[in-house]
Amino acid sequence: MSPRIAQRFSTFLVERRAQPPSPFPTHTSREGGVLRLVARGADNIARRLSVGPKTVCSYISSISAKLYADVGGGGRDGPGRGAR
Repeated sequence: MSPRIAQRFSTFLVERRAQPPSPFPTHTSREGGVLRLVARGADNIARRLSVGPKTVCSYISSISAKLYADVGGGGRDGPGRGAR
């Protein structure tokens, strides 16, 4: 391997290691984008992302299910709900 390529590869690894880990590693990048827009209180998320409103609802449902699963909640019914 040439010294130039080795240096570029080394720089890439150092920069990648310096990035903080995602707070929600189970979310897709699109779900992360939707989550950020919701957290900011953005209006008309569907228009901003060039998708339909039902698609945004699907993303939000998926995000919610993953968040509840991450905290050990009650599955898709949410924490503390569901069959007893």
